[in-house]
Amino acid sequence: NPTPGNIQGGLTTIEEKSLGAICKSGSMPIDGVLEYGESIPGKGLYALDSPGKEAEIMTGLSAAGANVIVFSTGGGAPQGFPLVPVVKVAGNPAKVRVMKDHIDLDASGILSGGAGIEEMGRRIYQSLLAVGSGRKVRAETLRYDQTVEIYTTGPTV
Repeated sequence: NPTPGNIQGGLTTIEEKSLGAICKSGSMPIDGVLEYGESIPGKGLYALDSPGKEAEIMTGLSAAGANVIVFSTGGGAPQGFPLVPVVKVAGNPAKVRVMKDHIDLDASGILSGGAGIEEMGRRIYQSLLAVGSGRKVRAETLRYDQTVEIYTTGPTV
């Protein structure tokens, strides 16, 4: 279901949230869909069936084998993750101004016309290379990378 932040941002259904995720995934064919906690079986582009809450998503991506997570945030979710770096990308100019210390990549140029989607894709790619080579993301430098939540279904004790 949409989170309170999703609803505040204008989403009303999980289908709308999913369409947003599809739009951000690009045009490559999807090689498979992973269950939450399932590892990636090999090369390719995979979708993860996960809840919509940031901390649970990051845990699921890490469990699937992600080495770096690119997280686009509209509401400004600032937390990172302790097991893998999380590159925070924001396209909302107001959110970038308010949360500049937490955002790794300002993508608001797409909305303002100052940058194209392909250029921003190159910037994200360069950021991934830098983080993969050891550059710390903002959440790591701020030490706001200790959030872990595991999605559970069914009863728990």
